[in-house]
Amino acid sequence: MTSGTLVLMGSGETTPTMVTTHQKIFATTAERRGGGVDAVLLDTPYGFQENAAEISDKAKHYFAHHVGRDVKVVRAGRLDRTDALAVESTLDTVRRADWLFSGPGSPTYAIGQWSTAGFADAFAAIVDGGGTVVFASAAAVTTGTRTIPVYEIYKAGVVPSWAPGLGVVEQVLGWRCVVVPHFDNAEGGTHDTRYCYLGQRRLELLEADLEDDEWVLGIDEHTAAILDLDAGTMRVEGRGGVHVRRDGQPVASWMSGDTVALDQVGSGSASGTVTPDDLPAPGVDGVEAGPTPMDEQVAALDRAFDTALDEHDADGATRAALDLEELIRAWAADTQESDEHDRAVRTLRGMLTRLGRLAGEAMHDHRELVRPHIETLLHVRDDARSRKAFEVADHIRVHMDADGVRVRDTREGTEWDWDEPDLPPPGE
Repeated sequence: MTSGTLVLMGSGETTPTMVTTHQKIFATTAERRGGGVDAVLLDTPYGFQENAAEISDKAKHYFAHHVGRDVKVVRAGRLDRTDALAVESTLDTVRRADWLFSGPGSPTYAIGQWSTAGFADAFAAIVDGGGTVVFASAAAVTTGTRTIPVYEIYKAGVVPSWAPGLGVVEQVLGWRCVVVPHFDNAEGGTHDTRYCYLGQRRLELLEADLEDDEWVLGIDEHTAAILDLDAGTMRVEGRGGVHVRRDGQPVASWMSGDTVALDQVGSGSASGTVTPDDLPAPGVDGVEAGPTPMDEQVAALDRAFDTALDEHDADGATRAALDLEELIRAWAADTQESDEHDRAVRTLRGMLTRLGRLAGEAMHDHRELVRPHIETLLHVRDDARSRKAFEVADHIRVHMDADGVRVRDTREGTEWDWDEPDLPPPGE
């Protein structure tokens, strides 16, 4: 029987970053399964949230409209409150899936729901049968021998300690590893939030509690480790890398585009790897936090907008604003909770405000804008005439006439009118 694929994603599982990766994974699954793909989305990690249905709908929309695949939501958020028949029915649906996905939420909540009902065996059975399991973010955290209680440590201040893991990776690959997504997270800015929001200090405290044969498999944000059992390889896709730490030290890293034998990953061999990312924490000791993929695209559009304004290119500025609006819609399906979307909206509002300000200036009566300058010239001309410097006065009048300012000397005084020129379109 052909073995399948276990995919572990560090984050960005429902963003434009991972669309191509999902499409390739689906194509491989369809080829192995001989046609159609029974695709299931398991909502357990976020099933306790009041907006669980909304998160599921966003994920369904993402897979349908961006990836081009329909997925069925299996509502398994409160298995502890259902009877044995309902749990077994859910397990049966999971076992028969060709492709299973689970993502954001609380790792410890998911463990509490899955660990007592045989879900680890069901997940492993999908892969063993030639199917695909895609676990991202919180769900990925549960797959190792131990689980990081992310919310409890980072948000509630619980003393760092491991929670039990499902051991799916060990069942499928024999690796006694701890899976750490969000490995290169930089949201903290002034404090270290790498290693799934633990930071290096707390990660090292937890690593000291690992057994001798346990190690850390770290996956950067917007990055996928595609563990293909049939091919015997790990392929890295996305924007970052996959990292191995043993005995509290980095020993190997593979970056996006790399393909390596599974045996090499499991052994932590440094052969053919890049230098491990052991830089100071982002935002600490003068090292600034790096932007996220959405932030990078927003910043590029903001720069394009500013350049267009500097060059008086109204169409270019409008195009940048429209592209940003389209980008915001493309990222709207992201089920991760972050403030990237809010930052993008603020940037768009700033663009619209600046466009509105320029439009307001353009709507002003141009006669009123030039009036002070014309009247200053007329005052100089009148002064020249009063001193009988008629040659100077005529010279001023001729040049004003050339600029479309018609001057008339009457008994009541000097009058003027302006033939407003037809201005070329912005940017020409």
